[in-house]
Amino acid sequence: KLAGVETSPANRLRVFLRRIGGISMIALAVAFYVAIATENPILFSACLIAVFVLLMLIVSLGLYDLRLTSHMRRSQHKEEQL
Repeated sequence: KLAGVETSPANRLRVFLRRIGGISMIALAVAFYVAIATENPILFSACLIAVFVLLMLIVSLGLYDLRLTSHMRRSQHKEEQL
């Protein structure tokens, strides 16, 4: 838990983004399964587009989480120097 290290709004944002990422991963699994299991070419294409969009969302959320972590570490480092 990072509640003692970072501010409460930043911690709530991080928790919210991680939950969205988890839900996106579940939706990714469902979309991938439907794409593989279907014989309908239109549904297959729609599911692959959904898979691509969900992958981009998951990667974006992960990169934003890294940015938040980097910002938190920089602010901690500045406080330690003072």
